[in-house]
Order: sequence, then structure tokens, then C-alpha cells
Amino acid sequence: GTSFFVIAQGEVTVSIGGKVIRTMGKNAYFGERALLFDEPRTATVEVSSSEAELWSIEKSTFSLIVKGNMQQELMHRIRLQDTSLTLRDVRHIKVIGAGAAGIVRLVQHKKNQTRYALKRVYKTNGSVPEEVARECALLAENDHPFIMTLVKTFETPTSVYMLTELITGGELHGAIRAIPTVLSRLQAQFYAGSLVIVLEELADRSIVYRDLKPENVMLDAQGYLKLIDFGIAKKLEEGNSRTFTMIGTPHYMAPEVMRGHGYGTEVDLWSLGVMLFEFVCGYLPFADELDDPTEVCTSVLKDPLTFPPRYRDNAGMALMSGFLCRQPKKRLGSDIHGFEDVRAAEFFKVGGSSTELFNKIMGRELDPPVLPQGETYCDPDDAPATLSDAEELG
Repeated sequence: GTSFFVIAQGEVTVSIGGKVIRTMGKNAYFGERALLFDEPRTATVEVSSSEAELWSIEKSTFSLIVKGNMQQELMHRIRLQDTSLTLRDVRHIKVIGAGAAGIVRLVQHKKNQTRYALKRVYKTNGSVPEEVARECALLAENDHPFIMTLVKTFETPTSVYMLTELITGGELHGAIRAIPTVLSRLQAQFYAGSLVIVLEELADRSIVYRDLKPENVMLDAQGYLKLIDFGIAKKLEEGNSRTFTMIGTPHYMAPEVMRGHGYGTEVDLWSLGVMLFEFVCGYLPFADELDDPTEVCTSVLKDPLTFPPRYRDNAGMALMSGFLCRQPKKRLGSDIHGFEDVRAAEFFKVGGSSTELFNKIMGRELDPPVLPQGETYCDPDDAPATLSDAEELG
């Protein structure tokens, strides 16, 4: 191959040997493997939407642009593209997460030493739980540098396994607490700007995430963000931009989710507003000291949005007020201009430009607020002592 392609508009499907591997949408890219490794192309890419706009970069230009952190990230993502592996090809290293749904372990490919995360979830009456099937389907169709990559799924008679990229930097929840003060505008720009990029990608694909909070965002080895846990996310059907289930985490939940009259992707912008407030003010805008779900909901539905006297950034207050508007149709980012209005917000401007910040985040040209030191996983004491499926792996 001699060109690298970026999808400006539309969708494409990627297939190998006639089997569709994934779909890709706006801002995704392909062709990097052939250029970085001088390999022949192994996959077929076809436009699947009614029309599409693709930009191509020649090999000589690609080599000048793609370097440093960006090149490292591309090489990392290429290593995750081996979909021919089986459970027997990986060996267990250690348990790195445990919860009600199952366990997550760090595994390593026996031949090429690539490390992955392997999540095991038990089947229910012999079937894959609905939320797991939905999560796998959503992750399989998303190919974005700020969304956790699903490499492959496996099934045994009792379990379903999700093999994903290994994310080593810990949760954003922990990272913002490692900063001794509230976040500066520059630090908040980085995290909020990264989440704007992710939410725009999901909204373009009619996916409502429904549980955006610092615990569901992780840091990669470079300190850049990765959205994880699509267990309650939902892809809205074509022609139907609303869903009705009351689901999510109350402190971050938009009022319209609680009211039960239907909602769309704009609920995630409310959650982003809550997170931004937490970044720059150091506490939650509604029900910060409450735990009872009913009391939290009442606060979210009725309490006024007030900023602490020490917070004087007018651009920040305007952005949060736009996100935390209780009328969904008037919320920033939910009208006909969508994310164009969000990106153009004064808060995100750098040197008078509303595009520079987002371009630099995508190009991995910025120093993140927190650069992970080593690798961060769950407390080993939370991990089970024995694993009943040890014989399933190589």
C-alpha cells in the first residue's frame, strides 16, 4: 500500500477473507499497517453508507506527520489486529480486576508476547447475558483511539470471554485525585476535550453511552483517555432517536433520564458537564454529599447550578451551564449544529483557535495532566484465589 486513509464522512466495513471484522465511521483511519511495516494489504475496505468522503495521505507525507506518541499508538493498535488467536494462544499472568459480572485477567500471547486484558463472564442458563452481547457488538463496531479496543470474543459452554487491549494507567477517577488541587483550565481542557471527541464519535453513530463518569474512563500508558465499559450503552435504531430506560449513575444522570419521557445522545453531554464541574470545582454540582438515590434525583431535577466563589473562569461557567441545561433541546451540543457548537466554546480555544486543542489531542501532541508511573490495576486482595477455568487457557 502507498496511502493512509482517514474517513471524513460516512461508514466503511473491513473484511478479511470475506468475513466482516468491523465497521468504521467518521474520524477513523486505515492503511497504516502497510505503510509502517511495508506489508501488503491484508484486509478489504468497502464503503457501506450511501456515500462517504475519504482523505488520503501519501506514504512520504505520512512518514513526516506520524511520529513520536502518535506512531507509538499506531504500532500498539496494529499489534491488536491479530484476530486469528485462540484462548490456547495466551497464558494467564495475573488477575487485574474482579467484580459482580466476572473477573479480568492480564494475559500474554505465548509467541509474540503481546499483552491483553481477558474478561470472563458466566453465561446465564447457557446463554450470553444480554448486556454482554450488546457491549461486544458495540465495541466491535467502534474503532477509535479513545475507546477500548475489543480484539476478539470467545465462548465456552459456561462462559463468554472478551479479549481487549490492556489499559495500564488506571482510572481517571484516581488520576484527578492524584492532582493536589482542582484541575487548572489547561488540565480540564485536555480531559474534557478528549471526552468531547469520544462523545462526538458515539453520537455520530447514534450510540448513547448512559454512564459517563470518571470510573468508566481509564488512562493509557501515555496518559491519554480510553472510554471503557459499554455494558449499558445502547445504539439507537435508525429513525428513532429516543430511548426510555432509566439507567446510569444518579449523580451523573441527566434529568430527562429520570423523568422517563425519552432521551437521546444529549444525556451524555449532561454527564460531561457534571465531570467538568468535578474537575474544576473539586466536588459534584448536585447532591455531592447525598447517597440516597431518591434524594440525589430530587437534587439533580431541582437544585440550582451554583459555582464556588473561588471559581472565576467565565468561559468555564458558560460551558458547564450549557451542558447542565435541564431542557435537553436547549442543551449545548444538542441542536442542529451539534458538536460544532461544543468545539467552538470559548473554554476550548487555544491562541484564538477552536480547532487547535482537538487537533493536538488527536495527534497526541500534548503533555497529559497525569503521566502514569508504572501500571495500575485493582487491589490483588479483591481477586479470587483460584480460577475454575485455568485449563481453558494455553
